Amino acid sequence: MKKLYRLIPAILLFAITACNLPSETQPAETQTSTTVVGSPPASVTPLASATSFPTEFPTPSVPTVAPKDLPVNCRYGPGLGWEALSGLLLGKTSEIVGKNSSAEWWYIKDPINDGEFCWVAMSATIATGNLAGVPETPAPLAVVKSVSAHAEVSFTACGGPNPISFSGSVNTNGPTTITYQWELTGDVSHTTSPEELEIDESGSHNVPDPGADHVDCGSYTIRLHVLSPNDKSGKDDFSVGP
Repeated sequence: MKKLYRLIPAILLFAITACNLPSETQPAETQTSTTVVGSPPASVTPLASATSFPTEFPTPSVPTVAPKDLPVNCRYGPGLGWEALSGLLLGKTSEIVGKNSSAEWWYIKDPINDGEFCWVAMSATIATGNLAGVPETPAPLAVVKSVSAHAEVSFTACGGPNPISFSGSVNTNGPTTITYQWELTGDVSHTTSPEELEIDESGSHNVPDPGADHVDCGSYTIRLHVLSPNDKSGKDDFSVGP
């Protein structure tokens, strides 16, 4: 009986140990797999929120100009006396490339004619952008665009006095001072001394005639010759006779 009591603890110890042995029928993936399929990466960069976008835009570095409330003439020079070449329409802008010495006019890229430039009044426009770096731009020199001359003859008789009068005009693109002379060529030739005429705005302007003259029968040419600011002439060929 005593031997039986001694065997009972040994039997119990063996049974407990047998319960802790690994099972050979357990699937392999359940022994080694520790990753959950579809689990998120360890580190994910968060998307930027809508509030991270700027709510204000910086002032553009390129200076531009637009009309205030009406279309604006774009002129050959900085002033109302200059010819209008183009126009800046409502809702349109143009790049500023210069200003005049009195800071009253902007020199801009022509809004209509590619590759050209013209002037708009600051008082009629709104400028934006970096205006501190806009350079001073000298005004252009006005030129004479065209010249006309005309002779009016009152024929009486060959060999007798035939009164003749002359008229002429010049067309400029801006205010300027012209130097001109009259030149009569033909059977009789005569050239007047150079004279000056001050012009205060663009357009057509009459030039004082050289005074009435008298010529005999024959063929003549009267020429109004502008010497400056540029060389330009207009002429009229006429005849005196029955």
